Amino acid sequence: MYSEIEVTLLEAPNDFDYNVGDVYMAYLSYDSSQLSGSGEEVLSVGNIISLNFEFNGAVYDERDDVASGYPRLYFSDSDLVGVDYWNTEGLEGGGEKSFFSFYRDQSFNYSPYGESEFVGVYTMSVVPEVQTTTLLSYGLWLILVRRKRSYSK
Repeated sequence: MYSEIEVTLLEAPNDFDYNVGDVYMAYLSYDSSQLSGSGEEVLSVGNIISLNFEFNGAVYDERDDVASGYPRLYFSDSDLVGVDYWNTEGLEGGGEKSFFSFYRDQSFNYSPYGESEFVGVYTMSVVPEVQTTTLLSYGLWLILVRRKRSYSK
């Protein structure tokens, strides 16, 4: 499966290239075949194919979270409801202790210098896979062709 995550900053430091209301995008793909489809479920590193996040001009991926068993994706009845991901490698152009993190409760924290945290929120949306869209289009086309044939008789 493929999902988009939209991050909106709620707070921003005045002396860095961040502004309140800035929006950043993250993209992730994961192996949903491990999900049963009911109840609360978690996918971790082995099931996550990729996570890419562009933040203030730099791109980060799943390898930037080096904690054991992370990143993690949380599901409720097969719906993606949260992400646990902490960039432990620091922000490009940030201080030595800089970081950003996604939390399961759909909050986002970041610190350009590692001294104080700033917050944001994120929302997620599932992007239909190409095969699903193609199949739906083909089905619609078949219905239209059959209708056209029945009207022409």
